Amino acid sequence: MSLGLLLILGLTACGDSHSGNSLDRKFGISGASACQELNQFFPLTLEFHIKVDSTQAYQVYRSALSEAFDLLDFKSDPSRVAYGQRLAAAKARQLNQLNVENFEDRLHKCSDLVAIQDFIDSEVKKKSIKMNTEMPAFKAFLMGMSFQFDNMSRYEFSSEAEEGEEETPDILNKLSVYDFGVRLDLIREEALNKTKGGVRVLAALPNSPLRAGDIIVEIKKSDTGLFSSVDSIVAGGLESLQKLFYKNDSSKLSLQVLRGDDGKKVSVELAGNLATRTPTVDAHMIEKIAYIRFEDFMNAHIGRDFLRALDRAVATVDKVEGIVIDLRYNLGGLEDQMLDIANNFLPAGTVGTFKGRQRSLDVRMPVDGKYLTQPIVILINSLSASAAEILTQILSESGRAVVVGRPSFGKFIGQIGFPFSTLGGEFWLTVERFYGPSGKSLQAIGNIPELEITDPDFEELKSACLTSKKCGSLSIREAGRKNYVSETNESIKTHSLSLPVSKIQISSALKQEVLQMKTSGSDPQLDAALKILNTQKP
Repeated sequence: MSLGLLLILGLTACGDSHSGNSLDRKFGISGASACQELNQFFPLTLEFHIKVDSTQAYQVYRSALSEAFDLLDFKSDPSRVAYGQRLAAAKARQLNQLNVENFEDRLHKCSDLVAIQDFIDSEVKKKSIKMNTEMPAFKAFLMGMSFQFDNMSRYEFSSEAEEGEEETPDILNKLSVYDFGVRLDLIREEALNKTKGGVRVLAALPNSPLRAGDIIVEIKKSDTGLFSSVDSIVAGGLESLQKLFYKNDSSKLSLQVLRGDDGKKVSVELAGNLATRTPTVDAHMIEKIAYIRFEDFMNAHIGRDFLRALDRAVATVDKVEGIVIDLRYNLGGLEDQMLDIANNFLPAGTVGTFKGRQRSLDVRMPVDGKYLTQPIVILINSLSASAAEILTQILSESGRAVVVGRPSFGKFIGQIGFPFSTLGGEFWLTVERFYGPSGKSLQAIGNIPELEITDPDFEELKSACLTSKKCGSLSIREAGRKNYVSETNESIKTHSLSLPVSKIQISSALKQEVLQMKTSGSDPQLDAALKILNTQKP
């Protein structure tokens, strides 16, 4: 089985003002050796995971060990066939010796992982392979463990690869997402038949000269003259890319991008202050409708910044007749900031519950919000995830908003992060499921819009990516992952709000009118939202 690509999502913190406890917590693992840390960690996962428990310990261990061998294989490299055969033979020997009676002793001594590590070390010494990370056997095992729990649990770590070294096995093929006025995704292989690699723009704020779908293939810094071609961008990875943008205080970036279906090369200049200081929230008026867009909720002050930006925007008109909240491409972030934002549109009361095997935790709005009467439309797509989805569910099910766009990703869970002191990296384990105001969980379902409007550019990009499986985070998750945190029919009482207004009603006639209208711009989903809000005028 190949590791594929990990999409880093998640709620990473929670403030005391909403729940009294962190919905996503961290539990440090510290030991004198990797083996000690593994023995601390293994039983905790079976105690806290939302589904898998101690009765499945042997199967988790055996399957994780098998996955570790597979992750350390160079399956795509024909020159490593002999190595792969020796690795397969070692795998067969160890799994044949493993049984339910002896696995606890083998886990305690880490004898299986020590044997794998010895095998890898001998292959490196013979120069049949190169390994660019420390303790690959243990890290591959933790990756393998993540596959046994659910599709959202994951182990994350950074490669220690030196510049110029060749790529290592599937265990290191991990991409991430960074923001600097745009949402970017590193492409290592050919995507959309446009390029052998580069950096694709998933989304860009309105004041950025880049556009969603652009593929950056050259980067030049004006102050240093540093030039990065597509080959060096791909070889340098995200760390190299991050340095180009985040350490670009006053200089300009001269970019060459491929744009449009024909992949035409276009020159773009990105100012340093835009690259490093573009806000993650954009609020402005479209006539008398307030438009708000969030890149994510990772900024620890985004709740405060949002309210300031919205207040400044609405101060320019005599009356606000509606609000559009754009959560497309928003992968989530800090849960306490998301709840701060939600509270601006809701009265005090309970809006949901996180429920796991260890506890049940209510999520509350502590005070009445400032914007309680304006009708709201939320825009989402399948890259709206985690905290963005929970915000959508809360506002939709509480009757404050209607949802337009495409079904969202489907991550409505709480997790515990286990950072490792000696091993390095961090394991995120799913421990709780979120239930919204309706008392239902949308995990593995996602928010389903009342009005589904296709974004042709995004759908084309997504279709090509999912077909090729070679374009980063749009691949999302492998379909074959075990123990998917599935949908549930369970319903619990969570709603305790007294709402001053009812939800916008979209009549069948209005729905047909919106679906059939010819949009004047390039954003049919936003055009639909504006049309809906304009029909609510008295």
